[in-house]
Amino acid sequence: MRALISFVSILAALCCNAPQSRAAATVYEGFDYPAGANALASKNGGIGWNNPWDTGLSDIVAGGFNYTDGLGNQLVTVGNRAAADQNSAGNLRFLSNTFSSGTVYLSFLLQCTNSASNFNYAGLSLYSGVAEEIFFGDINAPPNGTLGIERLGFENGFLIGTDASLLNLIVVRIDFNAGTTAGNEKVSIFVDPSLDAEPATAFRFTDVADFSFDRIRIQSGRTSGADPLEIGQFDEIRVGSTYADVTPHTVPEPGACGLAALAGLMLWGRRPMKATHPA
Repeated sequence: MRALISFVSILAALCCNAPQSRAAATVYEGFDYPAGANALASKNGGIGWNNPWDTGLSDIVAGGFNYTDGLGNQLVTVGNRAAADQNSAGNLRFLSNTFSSGTVYLSFLLQCTNSASNFNYAGLSLYSGVAEEIFFGDINAPPNGTLGIERLGFENGFLIGTDASLLNLIVVRIDFNAGTTAGNEKVSIFVDPSLDAEPATAFRFTDVADFSFDRIRIQSGRTSGADPLEIGQFDEIRVGSTYADVTPHTVPEPGACGLAALAGLMLWGRRPMKATHPA
């Protein structure tokens, strides 16, 4: 009986006291600013940035987004969230470094409204100086309301089966100079993935035209027509050198510990019985 109690106690302790992941992003923005209309302009929080957000018209909305994966792991979040709710009047911000080699990961939370239009868009762009290089989010092209990737001046790609109107965690892996054409990039995108390890499956674009980036923009809008304006809401932007850098998380809450203990009891009960021998 003492062995049984010890076994269950250790199992529950391991479940309840598992540490938070300890990766560190090189760039982070949690939008931990006071809520208000057009309130992102000139804000200077986070890490890994070279200057404040510029004078775009994105709002700060009270309450940040939360994301929990299928295993119950919770993305670490702080602060509020940003909403790009003016037509093509988002905000840009320079990074402290230029990213152009090796493997780089990017993650952010995105939810779009009014995404079911050929002319609406909302997403996050990577810039090199003043040039927009690549866009991730809801592209203003059919299939409407589907997340996608746009390499400016080259091609679009769509993440079939995704829904931009939902809250999505988008994790992007960029392998520079790993494209099928020399000098091009390989880009892998994970939508609503597990947080504890990089998934084996992804939306993969194996020959993306060469680019680098030193600036990030969040923006939404309408390119033409009179459809209701799309609004993109953004949170928890991270850039790092590993998957873990951009998916920091906590383990399931203590309610899961009782289930772990129950499972332990069931496993204990299935131990093989020792044979007995007559004296």
